[in-house]
Amino acid sequence: MALGVTFLGALEGRAIAGVFGGMVFRTGLPLMAMALGSQIPWLAGNQFPGRIVAYFLVSLTAETILAVWVAKSSWNIRFWR
Repeated sequence: MALGVTFLGALEGRAIAGVFGGMVFRTGLPLMAMALGSQIPWLAGNQFPGRIVAYFLVSLTAETILAVWVAKSSWNIRFWR
């Protein structure tokens, strides 16, 4: 969902707004899942919050790289030499 919001923002010429909108999904959903998972005893007992943290760190890295790539292609500039 985060990449979809970033892509739609880039298509409309608002790449920065798309990246910030994608951050809501990229960070908000895992934090909400951790909060809910720690309150439900069955999920907390099966290490659900820890798995969410691991998933969050891996997906955050991948999605950030892809979001910068999408935004960069819409700005027509170079971030790195």
